[in-house]
Amino acid sequence: MSFSFDIYGPDLFEDDNFRIALDQILETAIHSFTAAGLLSALKKNRSPENLQQLREYLRASPLVFRMGEKEEEERWLTRAGLFTGREFAARITKAEIAAGIFFPGSRCVPFANPRIPQGQFHFTADGRPLQSILIDTTEEEVSPYYVFYGEEFIPQYLAMDNPESTSFFRATALCREEHGSFPLVVPDMREFYWENEVRPGDDLILRVEDWPSASFSVRVRHKSEADGTQLQRWDGVLEKALERSFRVAGPSANIEEQLASAFFLAEEELFRIQPDDLYHAVSGFREIGFFSYGVETRLWKERTPFPVPADWELWLHYTVTGGNDLLYQETGIPLTAEILNAYILDALYRQEENADPLLRRLQALCTDRESGNPDHAQDLSMPGMLPPGSLSLRSIIQPEFRYLRNTYNFFQDNDTGPVRAKLLAMYQRILAVVRKAQSVGMEPGDLSDQDVVILAQLAEHVLMCIDSFYHDPDNTEDPIPEESLTGMEETLEDMEVTVYNAAANFRRRSKSGKR
Repeated sequence: MSFSFDIYGPDLFEDDNFRIALDQILETAIHSFTAAGLLSALKKNRSPENLQQLREYLRASPLVFRMGEKEEEERWLTRAGLFTGREFAARITKAEIAAGIFFPGSRCVPFANPRIPQGQFHFTADGRPLQSILIDTTEEEVSPYYVFYGEEFIPQYLAMDNPESTSFFRATALCREEHGSFPLVVPDMREFYWENEVRPGDDLILRVEDWPSASFSVRVRHKSEADGTQLQRWDGVLEKALERSFRVAGPSANIEEQLASAFFLAEEELFRIQPDDLYHAVSGFREIGFFSYGVETRLWKERTPFPVPADWELWLHYTVTGGNDLLYQETGIPLTAEILNAYILDALYRQEENADPLLRRLQALCTDRESGNPDHAQDLSMPGMLPPGSLSLRSIIQPEFRYLRNTYNFFQDNDTGPVRAKLLAMYQRILAVVRKAQSVGMEPGDLSDQDVVILAQLAEHVLMCIDSFYHDPDNTEDPIPEESLTGMEETLEDMEVTVYNAAANFRRRSKSGKR
């Protein structure tokens, strides 16, 4: 469900066929390309506006890497282009040899298509497919093989493996404890291990045959065949590449993206010598390791703080819109089309007759940029909040309100409506926390880095859920679990206490001159 209005001219991505074709290219292309060439291939005008929109999309996409510093030299390379035909290593464990299996887990990161669950990976040996089998396992047994997804996301990845494991991980913690084990899809390696006389310490060398479908061929590198000098050199190159990626891209969205960026930055060296097992390499790094990043995990350099925005405007800008939403850039209103859509549907769920109550609620989302004081919020219903010649927010919302009211069905919205209302309430509370900090003159740097990151991650999670309603209005694809909502609310309550206490202390210090 998308908006019918047009604020800044035609949106290239309103064409669903264009978006589908573009995503297919980004998932399959193995040669580098320019933005202009991509528009031509997709039969779109190479206008400055289209080029700008496409470049912004490419810069935000985790599936492509930018080549060339200057815009006129800019080219793009997909992950399929970077990794197809490349090899990597996975150290085979004694437990795997005994069971005659291989746990892909996160050991194919970042070489595998992140959209494909590991239970759907394809493996071949000597041109023959390795059959998949279903085994019973436990979280304790398999978690070490999933470390590059981050400890906090391991259950989520295990749940995606197959329908039975999905049911297991959607059950309550008590039910999971009672059952103990769950089914997992793995390749059957018994014959392969036997024929190749595999021993503990040997490596499985995997080659990316088809990146979009996560297809790999496998062979054995016996321990005696590994060149220790090359493996050490490979480890050192990867650590330096990761350090460089931290400077270029910060902590990224997850560990998988951090590693993909590092391989892109050092591809010439990393793919020219024998690869080491990734976990073995990271475990031996001198300065880089696994660190808590808010409620998540990242690879990061020891004794180096994570970067945080200098002020709350930047925090809101990148947290709410990813830095790409023109509406927020021009007005300072922390809204996107997805959030506005949710607010309008929420107003209809409340059975409001017109947009006036909604406009009053939206006004509470805006603060005076100079003072940060919510008491000085601007009137969003008045012209002037958008660039000269643009529509006022009232003029945008009213026709959209009428349009959606004509098609809205309260009874069909009975399940989704309460969940959407909870998410919007949490979003407003998050913004209230930020406004509280602004009102006493606090900046993000006046809180601990972890608190700033946790607040951002919470906001991003809430917004991701709101976005899911925009693209899946009936919430049918992957309903939001009640325990997930409860977890977000509990985290928000903790952050409210933390920030409100910090704001009170900050104000007292400011008054006493001890700031």
